[in-house]
Amino acid sequence: MEGVDSIPMQTDVRSAARLCVALSCGQRPPVSDSGFWLQLVGNRPEPEAKCQEPEEAVTAEAGRERGGGLQVFLYKMGILTALIGIWMSCSLVNADSKAVTTSLTTKWFSTPLLLEASEFLAEESQEKFWSFVETCQDFGSSNHDGTEYSYYNAVLKAASQNLSPLQQNLLKFALSLRSYSATVQAFQQIAADEPSLKGCNAFFVVHGEKTCEFDKLGILLQTASERPKPFMFKGDHKYPVSNPESPVVIMYAEIGSEELSRYHRLLVSKARAEEITYILRHYIANPSKEKVYLSGYGVELAIKSTEYKAKDDTQVKGADTNATVIGENDPIDEVLGFLFGKLRQLYPTLQEELKEFRKYLVESTNEMAPLKVWQLQDLSFQTAARILTVPTVDTLMVMKDLSQNFPTKARAITKTVVSSELRSEVEGNQKYFKGTLGLHPGDSALFINGLQIDLDTQDIFSLFDLLRNEARVMEGLHSLGIVGHSMHNVLKLNIQPSDSDYAVDIRSPAIYWINNLEVDNKYSSWPSSVQELLRPTFPGVIRQIRKNFHNFVLIVDPSHENTVELLSLAEMFLSNHIPLRIGLVFVVNDSEDVDGLQDAGVALLRAYNYVAQEVDHNYAFQTVISIYNKVSTGEKLKVEHVVSVLEKQYPYVEVTSILGVDSAYDQNRKEGHGYYKQTGVGPLPIVLFNGMPFQKEQLDPDELETVTMHKILETTSFFQRAVYLGELSNDQDVVEYIMNQPNVVPRINSRILMADREYLDLTATNNFYVDDFARFTILDSKDKTAAIANSMTYLSKKGMSSKEIYDDSFVRPVTFWIVGDFDKPSGRQLLYDAIKHQKSSNHVRIGMINNPTEDPASENTVTARAIWAALQTQTSNIAKNFITKLAKEENAKELKAGAAITEFAVGGMDMDTFEDAFQSPKVDFILSHIMYSRDVLKMKKGQRAVISNGRIIGPLENGELFNQDDFHLLENIMLKTSGQKIKSHIQELGVEEDLASDLVMKVDALLSAQPKGEARMENLFFEDRHSAIKLRPKEGETYFDIVAIVDPATREAQRLAPLLMGQRSPPVLASEAEGDVVEVSGVWTSSRSDIDCRYQPSVRSRFPVCVDDQGRWDDYPVHLDQHRSSRLYRDDLSESCDMSIAALVLNKVINMNLVVFMNCQSRLSDMPLKSFYRYVLEPEIAFTPDKLFIPGPVATFLDMPQSPLFTLNLNTPESWMVESVRTTYDLDNIYLEEVESVVAAEYELEHLLLEGHCYDITTGQPPRGLQFTLGTSTSPVVVDTIVMANLGYFQLKANPGAWILRLRKGRSEDIYRIYSHDGTDSSPDASEVVVVISSFKSKIIKVKVQKKLDMINEDLLSDGTSENESGFWESLKWGFTGGQKKEELKQDKDDVINIFSVASGHLYERFLRIMMLSVLKQTKTPVKFWFLKNYLSPTFK
Repeated sequence: MEGVDSIPMQTDVRSAARLCVALSCGQRPPVSDSGFWLQLVGNRPEPEAKCQEPEEAVTAEAGRERGGGLQVFLYKMGILTALIGIWMSCSLVNADSKAVTTSLTTKWFSTPLLLEASEFLAEESQEKFWSFVETCQDFGSSNHDGTEYSYYNAVLKAASQNLSPLQQNLLKFALSLRSYSATVQAFQQIAADEPSLKGCNAFFVVHGEKTCEFDKLGILLQTASERPKPFMFKGDHKYPVSNPESPVVIMYAEIGSEELSRYHRLLVSKARAEEITYILRHYIANPSKEKVYLSGYGVELAIKSTEYKAKDDTQVKGADTNATVIGENDPIDEVLGFLFGKLRQLYPTLQEELKEFRKYLVESTNEMAPLKVWQLQDLSFQTAARILTVPTVDTLMVMKDLSQNFPTKARAITKTVVSSELRSEVEGNQKYFKGTLGLHPGDSALFINGLQIDLDTQDIFSLFDLLRNEARVMEGLHSLGIVGHSMHNVLKLNIQPSDSDYAVDIRSPAIYWINNLEVDNKYSSWPSSVQELLRPTFPGVIRQIRKNFHNFVLIVDPSHENTVELLSLAEMFLSNHIPLRIGLVFVVNDSEDVDGLQDAGVALLRAYNYVAQEVDHNYAFQTVISIYNKVSTGEKLKVEHVVSVLEKQYPYVEVTSILGVDSAYDQNRKEGHGYYKQTGVGPLPIVLFNGMPFQKEQLDPDELETVTMHKILETTSFFQRAVYLGELSNDQDVVEYIMNQPNVVPRINSRILMADREYLDLTATNNFYVDDFARFTILDSKDKTAAIANSMTYLSKKGMSSKEIYDDSFVRPVTFWIVGDFDKPSGRQLLYDAIKHQKSSNHVRIGMINNPTEDPASENTVTARAIWAALQTQTSNIAKNFITKLAKEENAKELKAGAAITEFAVGGMDMDTFEDAFQSPKVDFILSHIMYSRDVLKMKKGQRAVISNGRIIGPLENGELFNQDDFHLLENIMLKTSGQKIKSHIQELGVEEDLASDLVMKVDALLSAQPKGEARMENLFFEDRHSAIKLRPKEGETYFDIVAIVDPATREAQRLAPLLMGQRSPPVLASEAEGDVVEVSGVWTSSRSDIDCRYQPSVRSRFPVCVDDQGRWDDYPVHLDQHRSSRLYRDDLSESCDMSIAALVLNKVINMNLVVFMNCQSRLSDMPLKSFYRYVLEPEIAFTPDKLFIPGPVATFLDMPQSPLFTLNLNTPESWMVESVRTTYDLDNIYLEEVESVVAAEYELEHLLLEGHCYDITTGQPPRGLQFTLGTSTSPVVVDTIVMANLGYFQLKANPGAWILRLRKGRSEDIYRIYSHDGTDSSPDASEVVVVISSFKSKIIKVKVQKKLDMINEDLLSDGTSENESGFWESLKWGFTGGQKKEELKQDKDDVINIFSVASGHLYERFLRIMMLSVLKQTKTPVKFWFLKNYLSPTFK
């Protein structure tokens, strides 16, 4: 062998170490006493760095071995001998490392980061968005020097003015994910749907008319009222101050552009003058030509079975690659401790030998020889043991390395010893996992602040939203002074809007009870003991017991069209002996001027009363059924129907005496109407089950029967428990027991119980008050709310227990803010009802906000000023008595008539201080309240509202009732869902009592405002001494509690480890120096002082690798240090280095307290992981030394074993439709031995899927065969689809933008109409269904359809004669039938041959080509081939 004088036959490990260190350091190898040494020919340069002594090197390597690094071959004598042998004997070949790289881009062009940052801020609040727009005026010229790096920093600087440090990290993460690129592109598509204006970089649209000249805007505004207003999207950016009645001006422009800077202030001035409603939409006149590189997906390189031939033997020629992964110019290129980059520099004449040497080391590391069954049994425990033996800071790195490269690591792992402590602790924890979480050995789970994350369905974009929402809550709690462990205790309170079914009292004389199970003779054979509930029966059997357990009340308008169906259902229950006590409430016209001969409802009521008095209520009910039997389908009840039945049943009675003016049968007429109004149960008809109203969608007769039966079974279990616990006995009245339950309230207000709830943000803290109006005007919404809270003086009830000495010494968990014009009767009545309610409750305090109807003046603000003066100058109890007196209407009339305010003084008032405050000319507090009501509460002048612990209930309509019972219901809900829970935690904090009630209010508003989700898991504490990874948070900062449970040898570990770890955090470059060195400021340092960080930009690697002063690779993580400088050397990193310097993505973005519990499987009989895996995710955008964005991110598989056959798969979010667009290799069959250097696969996000479910409201079944189209206003049909019979599922291919969903023209549109829709961007009853795709997350909608009245009997799938359809499904029909009529079908059935094929891999695509050619040669009939495009390779497409 050239260049080798003698062959070393070393037998001493220490001598081998000396040899290797000498080679790496450029020294002459030492002479060994025990053998020869290898003499390398060539001129050696002087050593560049001081080297360690061999003993130190061996010790360091041994320490690294113990620390969990790669098992260095120097400790394996056999490996060393084989290494030297293969280096000596192998022929020289190209030994460059081979790799597989994968990238994924969007179909649309790259969107500006500035616009993406604006969308991030818009999700925080519209105020922050508009503030950002103001900040970015003339952004292109003044904020940065033109480089991409300075542009990025300028964006961050502009956005950071409105963000906390944690939010800034989340913004960087969002920009790295390009999470808002889809949102910006959606606006771009909306703008593209407008007719184009040539030469305009920005333009206005006013009610359909547009211009790019501001001078013409006035003309368009003058004629705007003649044209309809444009459709407003939910994501539109509407300027906060505007008049909703004014014309809408939509500005299409790019934030930071000269055009927007020129026109924005002019439009803002018009909006503030209430001349226009100003909408800003993104429009990029000159989009970038670059694509958006995506992250947040996984790439799997699976080992493929070779039992059958699947690989194409065609040679790939001219393979172009987009990356050079390992080349000859790498300065480090470390493999198993050898720095081949340095060796190549020191010994340039031994390039080929070094290539062979390196190749052998790589292949020996990646050995994949099959393991014996006995070696597999403990592989999961051994992997965990290997992870847990390394230093804590390296555990996640090692877990990621082992799990993602498991096939090549498994053999080395089998040599790991599992301690008995680890094994016993894991097995002990697994009992708790199964008992508390339902997890079996090998299962995985992830919890963030107690919220369980489904690893199978959650994508990184959903996870980002969760992190952002949690950060918002935690920062809010932190700003309120709740920190550390107390914060997480409060956070894990299950504070969610209650789903409890509230019930109204049914013990009302207004209810006609048709039957009574306890006294009627027809039920005499039934057992009457409540103990019968405990008797075993078959599941689903309804128990017939002679007790009124189940009470079914119908509140109906007799003339309503649905009444007959409900009464028929009640009659069916009655005749079939269903154990239901059935009651009726007739709600009819209660005017005394209307009699039964004029109104059918009154006639039916009087007829019922007459028959009930003559016979009984059961017979009266049967008479009502007979009356409705006279009513034809689709017809309403008439007086004639009632008269005809009465004349037939009671021919001897004068009907006019029953129905006429002098009728004596008006019982319950006013009572029924009053009961309906008093209960507040909503629009008629109403069905109550034990006082609980059914939902509107449950009132369909077929649905109602099923729901009622389920309710009977459901409540049976409730009564069983009550009997078992002794709470219910035979001598108790069952109805009384039901009505005494805590969910029974006097009145149900749908406004209070509605699911959509709006809350104030009460987390801001400041020292501003409403009596300084000038300062108040410049505050944002949060600070305005804080000023209102700071200035609020409350009415509270005097203490009721011996512990309560002063008014405010008791923590009151419910705070009401009453908003209204207290100089008007409606506002005073609302306040008076609140005070009356307070008399019966010790949990409530009341504050007031004035919202006058007119501009404030001394004569129209008398009551408001008196209330304010009393609150400021008197004690709470005296102020309450005085304000209660003022709120009474008779006193208010006297005051308005000219009575002096002093006439209404109450005992104990300090009248001097009161009059001074009352007569003060300063009314800043009223002006501040007016502005707050308008700008924050979005209320018009004089409107009323109730704000309960930050929840806005209102604005109330004119005449809308909100009385004492409503306050009772509201307090009941607040206490049950949140108030008492939060109160107990606040009291534990030891907060001063006068601040505790405020804190309860603010915490309640913050927690209740969060989206409803699963309950948080509490007490996730398991044994963690020997079997858990623990990373503690930074002290003094808000932190996330993250608990993971994982088997490190599973697919879940492959996904979870990189999520917790992620990729490397990028350096922030400042300037470039000479050669291969760049200076950086305040970036990367290491845990060791002898570390140098080196950097080489390429597609694969773009982050620093750390090398110590002896030229060795450092396996300690680097961290950001803003107070030091370092030097970065350009380097192309190896995969082992990639694992070691990876920064934790979540730890980079958020501060976290992380615990990872091992959940290992025992007695494995097969290899648990047979694939390599990479997760593409980066915490921040990276740059080259030239201050350019690095294209990427890219998934990279380096130093893969070359003998197996691999297949490449992408693991993307479910709604992504991804296709490979550029590669010359067969990605289904990758054989690296035949690859020259790099297999570079480029994928593209072709579509974002719109998914949905469709049902026919008449049948409740999916309308099988119904077709939808998706398009825009200019292109109505872009894609189409068909509704499947399975759950009514449908799927449409879309991309970011606004789309219109329609029924396809033809039979679909002829037979059906869209009845309602949910999850869309248009109102539920809108005829056009608008769907906006503006996110990378899944979009799922629900559509309900209904057959048209004249098409009730039509079958959608039958052949229609007026078909006028085209598209995919119609192409199939034309393909199969030629589109002919039935009589022509037979003769034309062979006109077209349709062939459907699925081919994956180059070999089967070759077969496909052969088949196609063969078919075309063998037939003269037209042939249509159908392929699944996703499976085809780019070369075939």
